Amino acid sequence: MDRCVDRLLVPLDGSALADAALPRAARFVEDGGEVALLRVLPPGADAREREAARAHLDVARRSLGGARAAAVAREGDPAEEILAEVERLSPALVVMSSHGRGGVLRWVRGSVAERVLRGSTAPVLVLTPGALGRPDAPLRRVLLPIDGGAPTPPVPPLVERLALRDGADVVLVRVLTRRTLPSLFATDPAASLRPALERLEALGVPARAFGGWGDPAAEILETADHHGCDLIALTTRRRPGRALPPWDAVTEKVLRHARTPLLVLPSDPR
Repeated sequence: MDRCVDRLLVPLDGSALADAALPRAARFVEDGGEVALLRVLPPGADAREREAARAHLDVARRSLGGARAAAVAREGDPAEEILAEVERLSPALVVMSSHGRGGVLRWVRGSVAERVLRGSTAPVLVLTPGALGRPDAPLRRVLLPIDGGAPTPPVPPLVERLALRDGADVVLVRVLTRRTLPSLFATDPAASLRPALERLEALGVPARAFGGWGDPAAEILETADHHGCDLIALTTRRRPGRALPPWDAVTEKVLRHARTPLLVLPSDPR
């Protein structure tokens, strides 16, 4: 299984670091799949800026080799335009790269990314600078945190496909908080992950489960570092226009501090 998705959206900003996500994006696309490139310009961009954006998108499109690619430049608010493109295209995955400082930092570790993550009905993969150096490197270990206050959900299909494609193993972790602490005395939090473990084992994916309690974001980040995970996959229950549920606030905290790629999966895609 060499590819994972049939349609993928990549927002770009014209920088080399953002473009470095392109090889990784191409690796996700199934044979015959599509890659959509989106460049968002500020409102009122002049003719020279628009022409430079078109030229940049042409270069980016050609860099994808045999993948079918389309490119569009739009003007407006980056988050709004990205979300509008998600609604228009219904991609199987959105891939965004991050900068350590400046550049698209405001996109990935600031309000724009958080707005995209809150509103996107498609999974979003955020690539940190450390993830951009070897786009062909296979995943070795995926961390899949489970909300300590919710029933154990099924393993997301995209996580299954990624693990099978790369031969990666999956680490499941359930973190209990003060809100869910009484459950700690009733059952081992890791024991509730047995259905997910059995599902992965049936697929031939090596998997382990751990339980803990405390601050969920801190526990997730510490677990990812301790087990050498090279991807964190978080499922959200967000509802656009409503206050963030506690688990989705955790997702945003992880986004701001993660040193590994973060895959955010909506639990209620339309």
